[in-house]
Amino acid sequence: MAPFLLLKTGSLEELGRPYMDRHGDTERSFFAATGLDPEEMRVIDVERDEALPAMTDPIAGVIVTGSGAMVTEGLPWMKRSGAWLVEAVKAGIPVLGVCFGHQLMAQALGGAVGENPKGLESGTLPITIDAAGDPLLGPLPHRVMMQVHHYQTVLTSPPGAQELAHSAQDPHQALRYGPVAWSIQFHPEITRPMMVDMLDLLRHQHAAEGYDPTAMMATTQDTPEGPVLMRRFVDIARQAR
Repeated sequence: MAPFLLLKTGSLEELGRPYMDRHGDTERSFFAATGLDPEEMRVIDVERDEALPAMTDPIAGVIVTGSGAMVTEGLPWMKRSGAWLVEAVKAGIPVLGVCFGHQLMAQALGGAVGENPKGLESGTLPITIDAAGDPLLGPLPHRVMMQVHHYQTVLTSPPGAQELAHSAQDPHQALRYGPVAWSIQFHPEITRPMMVDMLDLLRHQHAAEGYDPTAMMATTQDTPEGPVLMRRFVDIARQAR
């Protein structure tokens, strides 16, 4: 069976060893949310310039992770990964970008990314889904709670992209680029304990930036629809290939 690829665009090491000991690095949350194991999903650390496969190689699907980096930095690894993702979408390979991966895909496909004019969006927040008939997001409730943490956002969606979800601070929470290519700003792979620990570790930073850490923490709750969405993507990808 062809493997899924996890394009790892950043590490959670910056949150410190206690966080890593409890929750693991980025890939651990995606293995848990998708139900895939290491034999089924190959991790490619694109931030560290690990090579991407040829489009002719067997690939079941691609998931692009979040990152502490900013798409607007325009680093060489970002440009290489973005160009590769454009080719993957054109080739009909199932792709799902998450947070940074959402922004990277949108920019590579012709959209614009920059600082969210409404500032940091963080916590467990309501996402409004307008995706009737969409195989990935359509089955979600019209209003669903998801974990969110991002400073930058998609300012303009790429030509031809379908806008499938929004929030109070972000009109582009989910985009569809083709039959089996999507990206989402929210984090379906993050659990409430992960969000609680992250917000606690970033409490002083957020306060210094003028945000209310206590209010952010008060939003946190379980988000069971997140793993359901991730596993639906896996099923869609397997059926497509």
